[in-house]
Amino acid sequence: MHALLYLITGAAFLSQFGDLVKLLGPAGRLLKVSPDALAMLLFCAVILAVGRNKLVALAPKYVLLALVLLVHMTLGSIVNTVSPGTFVWGMRAYLAFVPLFLLPMVFTFTEAHLRRYFKFVVCLALLQLPVALYQRIFVYPIIPTGDVIRGTFSSGAIMSVTLVSIVGMIIALYLRKQVAGKWLLMIPLLLIPTLINETKGTVILLPLALCAVAYFNVESAKRFKALFVSALASAFFVLAFAVAYDVYFPDLSEDMGKEGESLNLLSFLANDALDSVYKDHDEPKLGRVGRVDSFLYAYVELSKQPVTLPFGLGVGNVSHPDAIEFLRGEHHEFYEKYGAYVTTYASLLWSVGIVGILITLLAIRMMYVDTKFIRESGGYKGALAVGWSATLICLPIAFLYKDLVYANVINVLVFFVSGYFASERVRSVSIHPSRAPADAPALTFPPKA
Repeated sequence: MHALLYLITGAAFLSQFGDLVKLLGPAGRLLKVSPDALAMLLFCAVILAVGRNKLVALAPKYVLLALVLLVHMTLGSIVNTVSPGTFVWGMRAYLAFVPLFLLPMVFTFTEAHLRRYFKFVVCLALLQLPVALYQRIFVYPIIPTGDVIRGTFSSGAIMSVTLVSIVGMIIALYLRKQVAGKWLLMIPLLLIPTLINETKGTVILLPLALCAVAYFNVESAKRFKALFVSALASAFFVLAFAVAYDVYFPDLSEDMGKEGESLNLLSFLANDALDSVYKDHDEPKLGRVGRVDSFLYAYVELSKQPVTLPFGLGVGNVSHPDAIEFLRGEHHEFYEKYGAYVTTYASLLWSVGIVGILITLLAIRMMYVDTKFIRESGGYKGALAVGWSATLICLPIAFLYKDLVYANVINVLVFFVSGYFASERVRSVSIHPSRAPADAPALTFPPKA
């Protein structure tokens, strides 16, 4: 099962690498669906293991939440009369990597396994630097925007969110003395792609992640010092980002700024940031939907009927117009017209409504609580839990920046790492009942007699 985990993770890093998919031709289609196919194979293995061992380190709260979400999605599809093909295809985006969440609850992963897996993820993350440099220098040398610099990901924003998460975990491991100082040399290599791809959200996410790691990692008496150091490191990164932005994008085209005007990072933050998130168009313009606009358009459109705001239009019903016809949703034209792809919140609102968004945020909250429990322990997993806590805090903010529903790498990491910490909490409470909160329910299914 460990080998299958590595295969799924590696496939996730490569499956949305558009240049490679095109280069492989027909085989590229197999690469695109390989994470889903491998995850399905893993699901079968998990089911067989559950039937054989009758032991699952799974908290009942996740079972209840999953049932609520499935019922909600099913009702949303019924009230919107979503076709069976569209419904199944839409569910795939939300459930494809659930087996990774269950994997550590069925199979035991030691700290040695976790250490090797994180090294593997870091190696794949380091691959983004040569790919990003190749894209900047050879593939898109004259295009005056960093949006095309995406590494092996589907977009530069998703790459930056992933790299920020990994940097936070490396720093947490170093502060807990679980890795040597040479690991810190990897941080510049991981951040260089975020400097040349014009992902301005990194200016917010990285300082937040650093401050969260510092806050969670030290005692209250030393937190001010740790936060001060994190603030200095964040300021240094923002300065480096500003220099890189001004060097690579000194004069953007009329589409990106005002004609004849230098649009450096400071002028963007001062004058153009609002326009990038809120364009205030009465009617959406193709390719010109801001991040806030994408949510507001969805809210206004769904508010026209009382049943669509809580349920959305049904999973898969607002799909990409290039999808196969019998899988394409009835309202596929909304995908580009209203910018359903712009942010995670817009994507979720169209598909599962306000209730679906609340369920998603509740799931993140539950994952955070379990991770918090583990970060109080020592060892490698406790240190990694510090960094992962920072990732879970950044996640709802990243939802405002990009649609992560279809981001394979982020979903693989969220499901597996969060599942690992959730299962470790169950096992820890089962072995040491005194560590359980006073109001904690029974957290594990009964083992086989």
